[in-house]
Amino acid sequence: MRFAFVISGEDTFESLITPEKLIVQLKKESYDGCVLIDSSLSSFPEWFEVFVSRGLKVVPGLREESRYILASGPDGLRDLIRYSNGIDDISSEMVLVQGPPKNIDESGVIWETRYCSSGEKTLLNAYREAGGLEPLDADYRLLSNDEYDRMLTPEISEVLSGLVPAEHLSIPAQVFPVRSSVEELRDRAMNRLRSENLHEDANYIQRLETELSVVARAGYCDYFATTEAIIRIAEEKGFWTGPGRGSAVGSLLVWALGITHIDPVKHGLYFERFLNSYRKDFPDIDIDIEDTSRKEMICELSERFGANKVALLETKTTFSFKSALRSIGRRMGITERQISEIIRGGVSAKTALVNHISSDLQRAVNWAKALEGFRSGVSIHAAGVILAGQDLREAIPVKEHEGMLVSYWGINALQKVRWQKLDILGLKNLRLLKELLNSVPPWREPASDVQAYKVLSSGFTTAIFQMERQEATRIVRKVRPRDIQDIALTIALNRPGPLRSGITNELISMRAKRAAGLLSHDSFSAATEDTFGLVVFQEQLIRLFVEDLGLDANAAEFLRRAISKKDRKMFNDALKLIDEEKITCSSEEARAIVENARSFAEYTFNKSHSYGYALLTYWMAYCKAKKPGVFYSQMMPLLPRESRTRAAAEARAMNMSFRLCSRGESTNENVIKILPADFLALGKAEDIASSMPQEESFHAFVMKHKGRFNAKELESLIRIGFLDKYGARKQMLKLMKSALAGVDPSLRSVLKLFGYKEQVKTEPEIDHEWEKALMENMLVGFNVTEFDAAVPERDVCDTTITRALACLDTGVAPFCLLVKDGKQYITDGKTLTEMSGKIPESGFVVFHSGTPSQRELVEEDEVIEVVRTYNHPVPDDLIEKCSSSNTLRLKIGNRHLSVRGARVLELPPDRIEVIKR
Repeated sequence: MRFAFVISGEDTFESLITPEKLIVQLKKESYDGCVLIDSSLSSFPEWFEVFVSRGLKVVPGLREESRYILASGPDGLRDLIRYSNGIDDISSEMVLVQGPPKNIDESGVIWETRYCSSGEKTLLNAYREAGGLEPLDADYRLLSNDEYDRMLTPEISEVLSGLVPAEHLSIPAQVFPVRSSVEELRDRAMNRLRSENLHEDANYIQRLETELSVVARAGYCDYFATTEAIIRIAEEKGFWTGPGRGSAVGSLLVWALGITHIDPVKHGLYFERFLNSYRKDFPDIDIDIEDTSRKEMICELSERFGANKVALLETKTTFSFKSALRSIGRRMGITERQISEIIRGGVSAKTALVNHISSDLQRAVNWAKALEGFRSGVSIHAAGVILAGQDLREAIPVKEHEGMLVSYWGINALQKVRWQKLDILGLKNLRLLKELLNSVPPWREPASDVQAYKVLSSGFTTAIFQMERQEATRIVRKVRPRDIQDIALTIALNRPGPLRSGITNELISMRAKRAAGLLSHDSFSAATEDTFGLVVFQEQLIRLFVEDLGLDANAAEFLRRAISKKDRKMFNDALKLIDEEKITCSSEEARAIVENARSFAEYTFNKSHSYGYALLTYWMAYCKAKKPGVFYSQMMPLLPRESRTRAAAEARAMNMSFRLCSRGESTNENVIKILPADFLALGKAEDIASSMPQEESFHAFVMKHKGRFNAKELESLIRIGFLDKYGARKQMLKLMKSALAGVDPSLRSVLKLFGYKEQVKTEPEIDHEWEKALMENMLVGFNVTEFDAAVPERDVCDTTITRALACLDTGVAPFCLLVKDGKQYITDGKTLTEMSGKIPESGFVVFHSGTPSQRELVEEDEVIEVVRTYNHPVPDDLIEKCSSSNTLRLKIGNRHLSVRGARVLELPPDRIEVIKR
């Protein structure tokens, strides 16, 4: 047999070889296959599948320094794994070839292949250079048919004769660490149903039995039991796990075992979306855990199940154009500024800039473009964990990292060998909720607090899971959620597909029409009644196929999946499952249902996943509504600087105020504690700022602590107001240098004798409140201090700067102008927003989704009329009378209604126009 000895492109920075490209060349040169000689076995399962599907053979092997270990028997892969993991020596089913490759030494036996043609040598060396490796002088191309024959020696012939290509991926089957029979699963699930008083409900009992039969038939009982055990261990350790994520939320069994916390029967979720008889891939039960506890949780699993029975997953990163250019550029001595200029230019600028740059930079650009998609490094998968009842070192290739085993095989490779990972994902929001609620997880509590929903519908969404971005805030204000179902709908609508297709706006309009009594409740089928005939959730397609096409839920999900995957064969197979005798509509209507499903399939969302995340969203909103002081005190330091302005505005819109405090100091519920150390980079001075200063003077404070902060850190403490008890900030900034030098202002008259000039006494400086606010804003992104601002008053205003930023409002806000150090700010006395250009001293500014319009800054007497347009009806109770300077326009179907002297409260318009003189 003719075999090429190949180092794959999965061996980072060592090869350019991809299986598809190699297969073409192997067939062209009459090879039977290849021997993989990577430094690990990471690529073998995926390469094996590709090669076998194309009629070629592949032999597993390993490359070590100056030697190669190759499989020579049916159990060669298994023995190679054990050898690579250090638990076995070279066995009788392995061939050892010693010596350097023939590429660099004629006496060598094996010719290494790292690229397909000689022209790729330079690219390989550029790739190696990007990874910090030395270039290779020798040739590592794939040998042609003739070259192979000439290279064939008795030694290599002997090696080839001993090789046994893998016929299948023969590794030990995965055994889960917790074993369970289906009867044991049933008993535990029934206990939960009894505790919920559902044990005699036929819908629940029948559903549970159906799910148990599918799970048992597929052989997944141990997987479910192991996942359940993980949840119990987390509970024992006091770690919070989430209410559920992904399609597993649709399983009654998973809910009854306490793994998830959304009742799927109550919310119309389908088990078949998670697991069904037509689906061959593994089910995924994903577990969210508080982010700071994930590592400890995995260590606990190692303790419970055994250190060699738990492993993390390796994942490989690839070069983008940007990352490749940075990596190559650094090693070529190209400046970061030059690289940034290319990157800022974007893809369209790559070609345009090439003709105007140095030859070195042009070369770097060319290499970066060529290296896009190549492996750039390895990391640890953020969520994936492997659990087994056997020693993992005997079954899969692993390495050790920080005291943990790490699988060389990633998600795809594990699927090829029928091993199942579990996802345990660290979630920051769970940790924050735990700190805010200071109780047990609230998932079983009713999600019915009116104030929580008011927070969402008002657009106060900063730091609210899934809701804080601009588009999500716009949608949730329009939806005005009243229950978990509405939050789940909002999450589903805030995705590229629905937004791009117009479904999001259409559904918002339909919802408004129903609220206004313009839409009948029985206008739509039961499956799409809640979404007004529009298909938003994948589960709605399943229900449509069940109710209208007569399919059972398994076949319905198979059809939905076929449509979603755009798999023609799978789609045709699914259509064959439709029994015309069971169809509840005409053939034409049935065809229309399938065609409509194809148009909806691209943007439908997993309802189970949406409901799981909706519960997290609700409880974050609940904490903001019930404990705003604690919420903002905790969240503000965690937000990026650019988000703090909005968060501070939001807090003020909720009638909160800010105050600098000592750590542990109690305040009333309407005050947000600000600890300077949470916002400033203070180094060794951090503990100084944990409590308000007690020294008698500014000089005494500086003298006591000056060895623990530098001038910049002291300046920050002054500007944020930490030292306000000692006088004006401007004065302290002037005295700062002499204070750090140890000059006591009270001794200046004495020091005059030694050459110090005594300054002429002047009136003590004072800080205006607006000056303090500006200092704070420039320092940390928001102002602690509020001040009086002379803003104009007219009823054309429907918002304020503070509210507009808080809830990303569209409206007209009054402002006055502040100018300091060449910068301009518009303000209402609570919030500052920097702007440029020509700005009147006071007037009105138009906001669009929380952004002030530079072109729509107008003086008070310029405004004649403000026109607000809604593309849907609005509730009567939100319409208020006002002056004739306001016009409300409503679009209802094809009609447009204009009402002079009216506007809408709380609900932002779709368009706003200020008509000037």
